[in-house]
Amino acid sequence: MRIGHEYFSEIIDNLKRNRLRTFLTGFAVAWGIIFLVILLSIGVGLNRGISKSANAGDTEPNYGIYFEVWMTNLPYQGYPAGRWLYFDESQLAQLQEMVPAIEDIAPRLRSWNKISYASQVVEGAVKGIGANYFGHFETRVKMLAGRGINGNDVYNREKTLLISSSDALKLFGTDRYSEAVGKSVSVDNVSFTVVGVYEASQNQSASYMPSSTFTMIHPNDQRIDGGYIYAPTIRSRKDFEAFNKELLKALSSILSFSPDDDQAMWGYSNYVNNEQYNKVVNYFYLFLWIVGLSTLLIGIVGVSNIMLVTVRERYKEIGIRKALGAKPRDILAMIMVESLFITAVAGAIGLVIAVGFVALGDYLVTAYHIGEMSIMGETIHLFDTPVLSPQMALGILVVMIIAGIVAGYTPARRAIRISAIEAMRD
Repeated sequence: MRIGHEYFSEIIDNLKRNRLRTFLTGFAVAWGIIFLVILLSIGVGLNRGISKSANAGDTEPNYGIYFEVWMTNLPYQGYPAGRWLYFDESQLAQLQEMVPAIEDIAPRLRSWNKISYASQVVEGAVKGIGANYFGHFETRVKMLAGRGINGNDVYNREKTLLISSSDALKLFGTDRYSEAVGKSVSVDNVSFTVVGVYEASQNQSASYMPSSTFTMIHPNDQRIDGGYIYAPTIRSRKDFEAFNKELLKALSSILSFSPDDDQAMWGYSNYVNNEQYNKVVNYFYLFLWIVGLSTLLIGIVGVSNIMLVTVRERYKEIGIRKALGAKPRDILAMIMVESLFITAVAGAIGLVIAVGFVALGDYLVTAYHIGEMSIMGETIHLFDTPVLSPQMALGILVVMIIAGIVAGYTPARRAIRISAIEAMRD
């Protein structure tokens, strides 16, 4: 059977004879597609919002591991339980030698300081970092002007400072950040030279100085209770758990606490936790697909029912076609194509309407900052702009095709079984 203009005209004429029934069935399919698209788009918006605030789903893998030592819970070799643990930079170097997976290690050096320029003052976190800090631990930093902290700064204990764009704007009153480079600012009455400006984000606006300089101007902060480890070979939860045990064993040897005291140390892997986050997101999307497809199923059942009614109404016509030489595959194609036609047209209309709703949602979220909230001056995103990705659109297209085939299969099989003699006799 050739499928051409006359064939589709016949399908349309048949649908016109049952306009109300066709409309209600098409509406159910279109609504199912609209609901599915909106549901998936909202899911993307939630994921994008959470990712913005939590820095999950980064485009580049971050193999940094953060760890802290806490208070001991077990007595050990004469030391009582309840002892607070600290280490110094020499012990960090020793830790790196004892654990082969560690390629770089840096102490957590952080304080809250006032930075001033002329009459302008900003207050915020200041971190002491090494030369490889941004390459290994905070990979999301985007430089806007100048440079970061380098090896010479650390080795020579230079009083250099890297500041955020938000602090630069407050201090110097301009968004031409290159003008901030080279300016002298005061960090708690100690003069520093601004060597660079990076782009601030809702959860990153700290200032950075060389770790050696930090310990020099903060003599009371020599005790360190946390650090950053760069271990690019740790890429799974299993690897991380084994690494954590090795780290605990090494630290217990260096700081003299029980190797069985797993409450004395805590570790966090950016890469592994992002992997877990992505798994949760994938399960969430699967749940949304199931809910959306459940709604679409109502439309598919409607199409299948209307095609069964069509087969019953065209019982004699199908018998005559068979008597005139129509083959089973011709009858099968006639019913299947009609089912696909209804599903495709209704689905396409639903998809267009859904895209309009997504575009409206995009505008409302952007214009009215829906899903944003401010906590202690920081903007937290609970929801971001909904998006219909090409992958989603392709997936929905495949769903529509499969739905049309499924909806038409049972009626088509019933049409094939119609006897030409019995049909013409009725």
